[in-house]
Amino acid sequence: MRSLLKAKSISAPRVVISRRAYANMCAFRQRANESEAGGILIGAFFPTKNEYHVCVATRPSRFDRRGRYFFHRDAKNATRIARRFWSLSDGQLHYLGEWHSHPEPVPRPSITDKITMGRLRKDSTTVAGCLMLVIIGQETDWIGFWSESGYSHICFEIADE
Repeated sequence: MRSLLKAKSISAPRVVISRRAYANMCAFRQRANESEAGGILIGAFFPTKNEYHVCVATRPSRFDRRGRYFFHRDAKNATRIARRFWSLSDGQLHYLGEWHSHPEPVPRPSITDKITMGRLRKDSTTVAGCLMLVIIGQETDWIGFWSESGYSHICFEIADE
Protein backbone atom coordinates (compact mmCIF):
# COMPACT_ATOMS: atom_id res chain seq x y z
CA MET A 1 0.00 0.00 0.00
CA ARG A 2 2.89 2.38 0.63
CA SER A 3 3.85 2.68 -3.04
CA LEU A 4 0.44 4.22 -3.78
CA LEU A 5 1.16 7.09 -1.44
CA LYS A 6 4.77 7.97 -2.21
CA ALA A 7 6.05 9.89 -5.18
CA LYS A 8 8.45 7.75 -7.19
CA SER A 9 10.72 8.59 -10.05
CA ILE A 10 9.52 7.14 -13.35
CA SER A 11 10.79 7.91 -16.81
CA ALA A 12 8.99 11.17 -17.62
CA PRO A 13 7.05 10.93 -20.86
CA ARG A 14 6.22 13.84 -23.12
CA VAL A 15 2.54 14.73 -22.71
CA VAL A 16 0.69 16.82 -25.28
CA ILE A 17 -2.88 17.87 -24.54
CA SER A 18 -5.04 19.22 -27.34
CA ARG A 19 -6.27 22.76 -26.86
CA ARG A 20 -9.89 21.54 -27.04
CA ALA A 21 -9.36 18.84 -24.39
CA TYR A 22 -7.63 21.33 -22.10
CA ALA A 23 -10.44 23.88 -22.62
CA ASN A 24 -13.01 21.19 -21.72
CA MET A 25 -11.25 20.64 -18.39
CA CYS A 26 -10.65 24.33 -17.67
CA ALA A 27 -14.35 25.08 -18.21
CA PHE A 28 -14.87 23.34 -14.86
CA ARG A 29 -12.26 25.29 -12.88
CA GLN A 30 -13.99 25.70 -9.50
CA ARG A 31 -15.07 29.14 -8.35
CA ALA A 32 -17.06 30.17 -5.27
CA ASN A 33 -19.09 27.16 -4.09
CA GLU A 34 -19.09 25.10 -7.30
CA SER A 35 -18.87 21.32 -7.20
CA GLU A 36 -15.87 19.30 -8.33
CA ALA A 37 -16.11 17.99 -11.88
CA GLY A 38 -14.21 15.42 -13.87
CA GLY A 39 -14.02 12.89 -16.64
CA ILE A 40 -11.71 10.58 -18.51
CA LEU A 41 -8.77 11.25 -20.81
CA ILE A 42 -8.73 9.65 -24.26
CA GLY A 43 -5.79 9.71 -26.62
CA ALA A 44 -2.84 7.97 -28.20
CA PHE A 45 0.42 6.56 -26.86
CA PHE A 46 3.56 6.43 -28.98
CA PRO A 47 5.89 3.98 -27.21
CA THR A 48 8.96 4.58 -29.36
CA LYS A 49 8.82 8.26 -28.41
CA ASN A 50 7.47 7.72 -24.85
CA GLU A 51 4.82 10.26 -25.79
CA TYR A 52 1.13 10.65 -24.94
CA HIS A 53 -1.32 12.79 -26.90
CA VAL A 54 -4.55 13.59 -25.05
CA CYS A 55 -7.18 14.27 -27.71
CA VAL A 56 -10.35 14.20 -25.59
CA ALA A 57 -11.21 15.12 -22.01
CA THR A 58 -14.81 14.09 -21.43
CA ARG A 59 -17.17 16.34 -19.55
CA PRO A 60 -18.99 15.25 -16.37
CA SER A 61 -22.05 13.13 -17.09
CA ARG A 62 -25.45 13.10 -15.44
CA PHE A 63 -24.50 9.73 -13.95
CA ASP A 64 -21.54 11.14 -11.97
CA ARG A 65 -21.84 12.28 -8.35
CA ARG A 66 -20.44 15.71 -7.56
CA GLY A 67 -19.96 17.86 -4.48
CA ARG A 68 -17.78 20.74 -3.33
CA TYR A 69 -15.00 18.39 -2.21
CA PHE A 70 -15.61 15.22 -4.20
CA PHE A 71 -16.19 13.80 -7.65
CA HIS A 72 -17.24 10.19 -8.27
CA ARG A 73 -17.22 9.23 -11.92
CA ASP A 74 -19.73 6.63 -13.08
CA ALA A 75 -17.55 3.68 -14.12
CA LYS A 76 -20.07 2.06 -16.50
CA ASN A 77 -20.63 5.25 -18.46
CA ALA A 78 -16.90 6.02 -18.65
CA THR A 79 -16.12 2.49 -19.84
CA ARG A 80 -18.79 2.76 -22.53
CA ILE A 81 -17.31 6.06 -23.74
CA ALA A 82 -13.72 4.75 -23.76
CA ARG A 83 -14.73 1.63 -25.70
CA ARG A 84 -16.62 3.74 -28.22
CA PHE A 85 -13.57 5.94 -28.91
CA TRP A 86 -11.37 2.85 -29.21
CA SER A 87 -13.79 1.19 -31.62
CA LEU A 88 -14.41 4.26 -33.78
CA SER A 89 -10.66 4.91 -34.07
CA ASP A 90 -9.83 1.32 -35.06
CA GLY A 91 -7.93 0.87 -31.82
CA GLN A 92 -5.85 4.05 -32.10
CA LEU A 93 -7.43 6.02 -29.24
CA HIS A 94 -7.20 4.64 -25.71
CA TYR A 95 -8.23 5.39 -22.14
CA LEU A 96 -5.21 7.27 -20.75
CA GLY A 97 -6.49 8.32 -17.35
CA GLU A 98 -8.64 10.71 -15.37
CA TRP A 99 -9.10 14.40 -14.73
CA HIS A 100 -11.01 16.34 -12.10
CA SER A 101 -11.11 19.76 -10.46
CA HIS A 102 -10.06 20.73 -6.95
CA PRO A 103 -11.30 23.72 -4.93
CA GLU A 104 -7.79 25.01 -4.20
CA PRO A 105 -5.52 27.48 -6.00
CA VAL A 106 -2.55 25.10 -6.38
CA PRO A 107 -3.85 21.54 -6.51
CA ARG A 108 -2.15 18.38 -5.30
CA PRO A 109 -3.49 14.83 -5.31
CA SER A 110 -5.37 14.00 -2.12
CA ILE A 111 -4.93 10.70 -0.30
CA THR A 112 -8.21 9.62 -1.93
CA ASP A 113 -6.81 10.55 -5.37
CA LYS A 114 -3.65 8.53 -4.73
CA ILE A 115 -5.50 5.45 -3.56
CA THR A 116 -8.08 5.67 -6.36
CA MET A 117 -5.45 6.11 -9.08
CA GLY A 118 -3.40 3.22 -7.71
CA ARG A 119 -6.50 1.01 -7.76
CA LEU A 120 -7.51 2.16 -11.26
CA ARG A 121 -4.00 1.55 -12.57
CA LYS A 122 -4.05 -1.95 -11.15
CA ASP A 123 -7.60 -2.79 -12.32
CA SER A 124 -7.65 -1.07 -15.74
CA THR A 125 -6.40 -2.23 -19.07
CA THR A 126 -3.95 0.48 -20.07
CA VAL A 127 -1.96 0.94 -23.22
CA ALA A 128 1.31 1.61 -21.41
CA GLY A 129 0.86 0.21 -17.90
CA CYS A 130 0.40 3.62 -16.30
CA LEU A 131 -2.41 6.13 -15.91
CA MET A 132 -2.42 9.89 -16.13
CA LEU A 133 -4.20 12.23 -13.70
CA VAL A 134 -4.87 15.91 -14.40
CA ILE A 135 -6.14 18.07 -11.54
CA ILE A 136 -7.56 21.46 -12.50
CA GLY A 137 -7.00 23.94 -9.67
CA GLN A 138 -8.36 27.44 -9.25
CA GLU A 139 -5.10 29.02 -10.46
CA THR A 140 -2.76 26.25 -11.64
CA ASP A 141 -3.04 22.62 -12.68
CA TRP A 142 -1.28 19.40 -11.67
CA ILE A 143 -0.54 16.40 -13.89
CA GLY A 144 1.04 13.10 -12.95
CA PHE A 145 1.45 9.46 -13.89
CA TRP A 146 0.72 6.39 -11.80
CA SER A 147 2.85 3.35 -12.54
CA GLU A 148 3.57 0.12 -10.73
CA SER A 149 6.26 1.87 -8.68
CA GLY A 150 4.12 4.85 -7.57
CA TYR A 151 3.39 8.26 -9.03
CA SER A 152 5.34 11.12 -10.53
CA HIS A 153 4.44 14.77 -11.18
CA ILE A 154 5.21 15.81 -14.78
CA CYS A 155 4.84 18.76 -17.15
CA PHE A 156 2.64 18.94 -20.22
CA GLU A 157 2.25 20.95 -23.42
CA ILE A 158 -0.88 22.39 -25.05
CA ALA A 159 -1.11 21.97 -28.81
CA ASP A 160 -3.56 22.64 -31.60
CA GLU A 161 -5.27 19.52 -32.92
